[in-house]
Amino acid sequence: FTSENLLVEHPECYHHGAEHCRYIVSWDKLSKVFKWLRIRNHSILAGLMFSVLAYFLLPFNLFGLIVFCSVFVSSALAYKVQTLEKEKLTQNVEELGKTAEEYWSELNIRYNLTKLVKEVGEITSVIQSEEEIASAVSAVMRKQLDYDRGAIILANNDKNALSFAGGYGFAENEIEIMKNVQFRLEDNPTEGILQKVFITQKPSLIEDIEKISHTLKEYNQNLIKKLKIQSMICVPIMHGGKSIGVMAVDSLKSHRELRE
Repeated sequence: FTSENLLVEHPECYHHGAEHCRYIVSWDKLSKVFKWLRIRNHSILAGLMFSVLAYFLLPFNLFGLIVFCSVFVSSALAYKVQTLEKEKLTQNVEELGKTAEEYWSELNIRYNLTKLVKEVGEITSVIQSEEEIASAVSAVMRKQLDYDRGAIILANNDKNALSFAGGYGFAENEIEIMKNVQFRLEDNPTEGILQKVFITQKPSLIEDIEKISHTLKEYNQNLIKKLKIQSMICVPIMHGGKSIGVMAVDSLKSHRELRE
């Protein structure tokens, strides 16, 4: 009956001790189709009444004219309603298609993430070298994640700095920039994006890095500009309940909406 959002109330529930479940569904505006459907039905009823009265009260030629006008108006309104119903049906089918596509995309994402976790687990159980692990995990990230670039940043043995260990999607000059940067974990470490994720052990989703750039130190701002970072996702890498690094991904030309 309506294309607007419905208000559904559930004041009584059988599972909460009531004798039955009771729902109250209400809405403010009727749909366009329902309005025209009501107009059509009323016009048919009015035309029928006028035709009956005209049959008894008016000459035959006027009676025929009234019947013709009634049929014409009712047919035009019926055509209008049918057109609106088809448009609404087409819209509903398109929305269902989009919903199905979103669910399918979500399933693919979850499947790829599951494969990512499985393959990373296999890598870490076989390879012992930190450099080889970072390289192998970067290759898995490239294959399973739908992002243009990814980086693995690990803590040093003293746990006082983070440094680039491996990644994918970066140009040669960008890799050199990353290798020459250390993210210090001393002196207000939560002022940096990666440092905050490492310390708090909580993922971070930044949709527009420009909005938070003023809160970052100057060297972090310069790094963001050099790497042309617009948005990013950072998650902590943990082992035995302790942070050992950070995994970060971003898209220069986003394939899809970033989400944690």
